[in-house]
Amino acid sequence: MNKIFRLFFVFFLLANSLLATNPFSAEKKLEVFDTTSVNFSRTDKETAIEDEKLEVKNNVIAIMADLHTRQDNLKMIEKAFSRVNSLNNLYGLVLTGDLCRKIGSPAEYKLLESVLKKLSSPVFAVPGNHDLIYKDHFVNGEKRRASPGEKLEKQRRFKRLFNLKSIYYTRRVAGHLLIFLPNDSLTGLPLVLLSDDALDFLRKTLRENPDTPTIVFCHAPIQNSYGEKKTLPPIHANVQPAARIKKILKANPQVYLWFAGHLHITPGQKFYHFKGNKVGNTNVIHVPPVKNDRAWVQVLRLLPNGAIVRTMDVKSGKFLKKHNRVFAHRIKRDFKKNKPQRKKSEKKSARIVVVNAHAGANHQKKQFGEWLAELEPEVALVSEAKFMAPYMRPAGRVFNAGLETKGQREVAVVVRDGLPVSESDRGKVSPDLGLGIAHDRWWTMVQTRVAKVKTRIYSLH
Repeated sequence: MNKIFRLFFVFFLLANSLLATNPFSAEKKLEVFDTTSVNFSRTDKETAIEDEKLEVKNNVIAIMADLHTRQDNLKMIEKAFSRVNSLNNLYGLVLTGDLCRKIGSPAEYKLLESVLKKLSSPVFAVPGNHDLIYKDHFVNGEKRRASPGEKLEKQRRFKRLFNLKSIYYTRRVAGHLLIFLPNDSLTGLPLVLLSDDALDFLRKTLRENPDTPTIVFCHAPIQNSYGEKKTLPPIHANVQPAARIKKILKANPQVYLWFAGHLHITPGQKFYHFKGNKVGNTNVIHVPPVKNDRAWVQVLRLLPNGAIVRTMDVKSGKFLKKHNRVFAHRIKRDFKKNKPQRKKSEKKSARIVVVNAHAGANHQKKQFGEWLAELEPEVALVSEAKFMAPYMRPAGRVFNAGLETKGQREVAVVVRDGLPVSESDRGKVSPDLGLGIAHDRWWTMVQTRVAKVKTRIYSLH
């Protein structure tokens, strides 16, 4: 009888081991959710996620980076793609740049296209420096930076391959917002530099989705998400412009994950998974490269109140348990009603800026617009705003107001993107301003009511 019991027990253990091979199998829940309340001891002080027991379909995303597609590693890429194809509840595969071997020439793109056909899932990609910024040919055996026109053509090449209308874009998956950011600047020294348009897109998208947990995919990581890496200086190792991106992320705590490759950090390196990966509110996940004989896939599972990240070893098909990570976002939601929870006593505050642009003699219009955008105002009242509208657009929607001088409005109202503007206010001398604006060169008392924000401002110019 004891022998029979032992045999049954061994069979039970083997069966459970086989079921656990794929952690996202519908038949087997992830082991961290065996109980409704689990305490995780983690140095980065993340709050453990509780199983909401909600059925979420297509909530798994595979992430790879730095394929550097070449004949030497084609078999390993194909094996990795085969592993990706076998994942359950797969939404798609995200590729975070440096997909071409070295310079992103037509021949390199053709080889990349051939291996992408091995995938049976949708692909979402952002470019890396080896995909966009170099000439299509070597000069004396070395890579050379492409001209702005050549870079633009490479961007078109990248968009055609992945059927993209824009090189920066978003997707919504399992209650999350995914933002895909490119290194699309046509000028500048850094290897991974976002254009002004891409930065505006990031800022605007986050403003309009403050209550949606957000994940960013970019080729390079944000600054200070790893220790010393002497192969690249910070200006080339991190996504740029670092200071502006840091400020945007600080103002938008809903961004809690940032996936990036570029540095070729592998699971065996100490900076791959340590508490220093967290910068502010954002956890940086370093995505490993594809080598000739080794490859890894990051597997992201999205849940209503957070995410699980695991690292799969492509050769064995097994997950590296020591790199299992659980993250909780900070957005509190009532998932039954699918609405953000807000306390009745919570008061809404707003940043309102009153400023004179000195547009008539201001030769630094672009810098003024950047300065205003970085202030992140809900509403800005700008005097002497003649000719300034295009430069203030990054701060929000620009409405003309006040008096005209030689056919040009001297006063503008800038309303942050995402805030509602009543149609009944359009067409007035001063949109959204209950009492209008005083003389275009003198502010006395201005009463504003925009997006249910009411305030009075006393100021003199």
